[in-house]
Amino acid sequence: MAARQFRFAVMGWSAPDGAGWAAQARRVEQLGYSTLLMPDTSFTAVPAVMLAAAAGATTTLRVGTFVLSAATRPPNAIAWEAASLAFATGDRFELGIGAGRPGGERDAEILGVPHGSPARRRGCTRGAAGRPACSSPGPGRGCCGSPRGGRTPSPSAFRR
Repeated sequence: MAARQFRFAVMGWSAPDGAGWAAQARRVEQLGYSTLLMPDTSFTAVPAVMLAAAAGATTTLRVGTFVLSAATRPPNAIAWEAASLAFATGDRFELGIGAGRPGGERDAEILGVPHGSPARRRGCTRGAAGRPACSSPGPGRGCCGSPRGGRTPSPSAFRR
């Protein structure tokens, strides 16, 4: 059996400005952490932007979402965002995804999307993971209100 490397991650969520965030990411890398994680809440900056900036300020640090809320985004948007981050970070992105968090109703309200029942939110998570999702999302709509159909981009789609 091959030995497994034990890794440590740290959660980051704020800084006074972009330069401070980049300095924080460099410090995390310098301290030997493998991954900088970012929460997905309405009171933090958008994870994709912050994680791309952190990866751009470092050379080996992996970046990831602590738990990206599938309940507030269409599955294809999550796939597009994840593929874009994988591309922008040189495949140093780790996707953490879930059906929401305590207090997620506020995030949904701010974003103008339904929060839904726990079963609906779990269905959105399954849909974002590429599995069958919601059973009755509404006419012409997919999971979490996204239009049905469409393609999910992959990181290789951005390489020319």
